[in-house]
Amino acid sequence: IITFRYTHGFKDILGSDFNYNKYHLNIQQTVPMGILGRGEYSLTAGIIPNKIPYPLLENHLGNEFIFYNRYAFNMMRFFEFTSNKYASLQYTQNLEGLITNSLPLIKKWNWRNHFTFNYLIGDLGNEFDLQRNNLRSLNGKPYIELGYGFSNIFRFLRVDFIHRLNIWK
Repeated sequence: IITFRYTHGFKDILGSDFNYNKYHLNIQQTVPMGILGRGEYSLTAGIIPNKIPYPLLENHLGNEFIFYNRYAFNMMRFFEFTSNKYASLQYTQNLEGLITNSLPLIKKWNWRNHFTFNYLIGDLGNEFDLQRNNLRSLNGKPYIELGYGFSNIFRFLRVDFIHRLNIWK
C-alpha cells in the first residue's frame, strides 16, 4: 500500500495565518516468509519546507500508555521530538509458532511470538528556535526501539517487552 499525502495551508482563508506545504509518503507491506512467518513493515518519509509554528510541524507519535500502539513509538513521550524532515521504519516479524511450537504446553495454548523494530531519524532546520518553543529535535540522530513478545494469549491478549536503545540528555 503506497500513500502520498500533500497538504497545503492557505493564508487568510477562514482566519488562517500561514501559507505552507507538507509532503508525506508511506509504504506498507506484509511479506510472507515461509517457515519464518511473515514480516510487516511501514516505511514513512516526509518534509515540510516552510517555516511554520511547531503544532503544524511533524510531532512524532509517542505513546505513554500501557497499551501497545503499532503506529507509535511506544517508549517515546508525547511531543518529545519534532521534525520538519523525517524518515521512519516500523517492522514486525510474526514468527507464527516457529519458536513456540517447539514448547509442548505453549504449543497447546497456541501462543505466537513476534519481534518489533522501530527506527526514526529526523531533523528540524536552523530557522526554528528550539529554545524559545521548548522543542527537541533528533538532529539527524536515530531513535530506535526493539521489542519482542507473545500474542494470541487467551485468543485476544498480546504482551510486549519494548526497549528504547538511545536516550538524549
